[in-house]
Amino acid sequence: MSGTVSKIKYAMSLRTPQEEALSYLDAISTRCDYKRDDKETIEAAASEYSENNRKVRTKFDFPSFCYNMATGIGKTRLMGACIYYLYKTKGYKHFFILAPGNTIYDKLRNESNPAHPKYIFKGLEAEVGRPRVWDGENYDQYPVKYEQGSLFVDQMSEIQLFIFNIGKIFNSKTDTQFNFHKFKETLGASFADVLAQFDDLVICMDEAHHYYAPASVKAINYLKPILGLEFTATPKSPSNVIYSYDVARGAAEGYLKIPVVMGRSNIAGYSQDDIEEMKIRDGLTLHEHRKTVLREYCANNELDYVKPIVLIACKDTDHAKKIRALIDSDDFMNGKYKGKVIEIHSKQTGEESEENVRLLLSIESVANPIEIVLHVYKLKEGWDVNNLFTIIPLNAAKSDILAMQTIGRGLRLPFGEQTGNEDLDTLDIVAHDHYRELVDEIRSSDIFRYRDLDKTGVEDSESVDVSSTFEDGQLSFIDEAITSTGLKSFDQMRNPQTQLEIYEAYVKNFMASQEKNRKSDNPNQLSLFDIAPEV
Repeated sequence: MSGTVSKIKYAMSLRTPQEEALSYLDAISTRCDYKRDDKETIEAAASEYSENNRKVRTKFDFPSFCYNMATGIGKTRLMGACIYYLYKTKGYKHFFILAPGNTIYDKLRNESNPAHPKYIFKGLEAEVGRPRVWDGENYDQYPVKYEQGSLFVDQMSEIQLFIFNIGKIFNSKTDTQFNFHKFKETLGASFADVLAQFDDLVICMDEAHHYYAPASVKAINYLKPILGLEFTATPKSPSNVIYSYDVARGAAEGYLKIPVVMGRSNIAGYSQDDIEEMKIRDGLTLHEHRKTVLREYCANNELDYVKPIVLIACKDTDHAKKIRALIDSDDFMNGKYKGKVIEIHSKQTGEESEENVRLLLSIESVANPIEIVLHVYKLKEGWDVNNLFTIIPLNAAKSDILAMQTIGRGLRLPFGEQTGNEDLDTLDIVAHDHYRELVDEIRSSDIFRYRDLDKTGVEDSESVDVSSTFEDGQLSFIDEAITSTGLKSFDQMRNPQTQLEIYEAYVKNFMASQEKNRKSDNPNQLSLFDIAPEV
């Protein structure tokens, strides 16, 4: 490991796989010059110094190296480490970061801010500061000069990040160009032409398997980068992979949850609807048990409570509505999950979609009542949470990649490392109707464990309220207080002034009730007065 890699490791607190991945880039980069050497020379160096001396061949017009990294290991942090490494050792300043869609695009834009807890250069704030960020919203303000038919790009000393999603580069349906490729009066050229002028442009492709379609390759090649770095858990091709770190190793080394396939081997004679309901009930019984274990573990270790959630993969939007109607009813498990279910799919529009996105983004918060997320092929990637413990697939995965991406949503560990408690270190995948075929596939796998619920059963646990420690009467006062303050989203709860307004409205309602019912007071009831408001 070189001195530069070592310094980056300690500054950014890189995990072992992130450090190893960076070391392979270092080994290749010290033996070639990306600006001067041709593609064949660089690929030869990569072939000699990649993991296991893989023969590296790139499908782009420029050399591009792929990191095959399991979801949850920290690909974005690795990307930041690679960018800083190339800046520090090669002097490169221009880095184009490509995202597959709006969710990851917005995530990357947010994480380019040093104030963000997952800042892409976390630990290097003193070295990097706040990088200059250009994206789909401000790129037409980039400082350039265009004189006498020649384009001059203003030189800046700091790292510059150009963050775009693939949809802003070309339209995959019509293959027409977006504004990114059109002449801009403010630039004197198209922004694509501005980027193509840099002699040190490096392109970083998040979820890189998305960019191998001919139109994507064409749009990327147009930018003329000198180097590509690809980050994905599901590479499109192994031909340019220089380092791999899979789920099996991640689980074995304590960086990921261990996926456990749960199933019943005796389902003969049951209808599909019966099997679906059986899967849901078994999954939610496991969910209730885990809520109890998490409550106890967090209390014993003086940690904030981690609220577990369940992800149910549905076949289509109609199927999702049917499943929601079942779970969200008064009759299902005594109405335990009424109001605790959301649907996420591409057909949602307007206020419903916006509110569901707000609920989804704040789903790790105990203040958010949602425990069950129904999705239709929409949460494959870009949704990073640490509290997903149960996946119930009611759909038939269209591909192995899709199945692994869905499972990948639940591999992150809530406490940063495995605890030694199986209930906290595992991800349950409830797959009754596919259980036998899955077990046949995973018997020799280092990734999955399996459990036959017909032989071991599912422990019943007393339901745990994950959203509040108040009595029902008090909750009604809180509901009234929230209504009176006009709260529209859980994000507003973070505002101390809003919290104070809710508290004051609660006090007013609570005192009025106490005056009316003083004789029937319960002296053991917990009052909000016993809890200091967050102000």
